[in-house]
Amino acid sequence: MRIKGVMKKAGIIMAAVLIGIGVGIGTPVTALPSHFYSFSIDKTEQSIKEGEELTLTVSGNAVLFGATTWSSSDESVAKIDSIESGSFGLNKGYRAKVKGIKEGTAVITAQNSKNTEALTCKVTVRRASDDQQETEKPDSTEQENTEQGNGDQNQTDAEKKLQAPKITSATNQGTRKTGKLTAAWTNVNGAAQYQIQISSKKDFSDLKTNDKTRETSYSTTWHYYNYVGTGAKNPVYYYRVRAIGADGAYSSWSEVVSRAVE
Repeated sequence: MRIKGVMKKAGIIMAAVLIGIGVGIGTPVTALPSHFYSFSIDKTEQSIKEGEELTLTVSGNAVLFGATTWSSSDESVAKIDSIESGSFGLNKGYRAKVKGIKEGTAVITAQNSKNTEALTCKVTVRRASDDQQETEKPDSTEQENTEQGNGDQNQTDAEKKLQAPKITSATNQGTRKTGKLTAAWTNVNGAAQYQIQISSKKDFSDLKTNDKTRETSYSTTWHYYNYVGTGAKNPVYYYRVRAIGADGAYSSWSEVVSRAVE
């Protein structure tokens, strides 16, 4: 009789736990402290050009258990192009792709059903023509440079100055389920910005990050379900970066660096 009483009590406790966390029945979580529902975004400010896409990712327990919605303060400048969700009904709306429409500034906001904090990223959209490389010079300029004896040299020297950056540090911090990726590289003279790619494959056929930044460092967060994908036993990421000149010219890629979970 005592054993039956203990089992009945255990069943009541288990039912209370299930109700408290809302497993399978959709009951809002009220028993857990608010700070349990962490909520963060991987970028707070970014610059893209017209027609380009920017990927924004949110992470934390609020993202894992709740639903994230995205909005733009000015869709004529930058609009939400698509929203992705994770597997098994988790990480709803964890990632958004933002497309630059026209020159200007817009604020992208992410809100989650489990956390009242609104996360934002300021997106500056540049004119596409600003990044177009001038392939020809006026005849008068060419003639003037030729007379000075350095016309061709001036043009090639400008290209040669844009050297490939060198990755000085890269980390993959966290557990098998969640963590943070960081990278830093050398400054390149003449670079207006940098393009960084992070992939789960060495040939970069499965890009997890493909962003541009004016800084010489980068960080982003990942979660097992939406970044690595199920079945990954030991997440390894490959990093590479290249410089972009003010005229839109690209340097060659840096040497590839790989990091496993630390």
